[in-house]
Amino acid sequence: MLTLESLQRCLGGKISNGQLRCAGPGHSAADESLSIKLDPNAPGGFVTHSFADDDPIVCRDKCGQAPWKPNGNGHARRGEDEVEAALATAITRQSADSKSRVVCAYPYRDEGGTLLYEVVRLEPKSFRQRRPDGNGGWIWTLEGVRRVIYRWPEILQYADATIFVCEGEKDADRVASLGHCATTVAGGKWTDDCVKALSDRDVMILEDADQAGRKKRGRNGTARHGRHHSHRSAAGSHRTP
Repeated sequence: MLTLESLQRCLGGKISNGQLRCAGPGHSAADESLSIKLDPNAPGGFVTHSFADDDPIVCRDKCGQAPWKPNGNGHARRGEDEVEAALATAITRQSADSKSRVVCAYPYRDEGGTLLYEVVRLEPKSFRQRRPDGNGGWIWTLEGVRRVIYRWPEILQYADATIFVCEGEKDADRVASLGHCATTVAGGKWTDDCVKALSDRDVMILEDADQAGRKKRGRNGTARHGRHHSHRSAAGSHRTP
């Protein structure tokens, strides 16, 4: 049976208030940006939340339904391939789970306005990514799909405008509603295509006021420039030169 204790033996972290707080994918052990709660009504029996806005599927892959197995010297971590295989069934169930419903969808379009994929918020609260299957349905993975920045067609309309890079799609929509150009990337994944879309543009990186937000801001700046230089404005934002 899956327990927080069994997850802790594999992933480390601390159990508190009915949840395991541990490092998210690619984070240091001190980060504890990933929250895992057991939920018998959720696919796989647990739900995850990343305070660093990591890809939810990657977070679930990190957990696994049986993330450790005994050997002669105690418990050993499973390899990435084993964890991915263990979660494949759970992820498939989640996409088809009638108890999960889409409450908001954030479309990602190419420069011509063609829909490439969506980030969707589900209820009970979780986030997933999906792409059109060409037949009116969805494929719940972005494997092999070109990654783009959020609200790209709108940004292209204003070639000289400063771009505000936000923590997520909801924040980007809010900033855009104030008359600014705003964007983000799905799951915090900055590909070469995403970086090129912002080349030669003035960029302000807006961060959440916590450690996870500061680390994400640093990753965003590094993705764009290889190294990050910034200064803090009165509004608490950051700008990469």
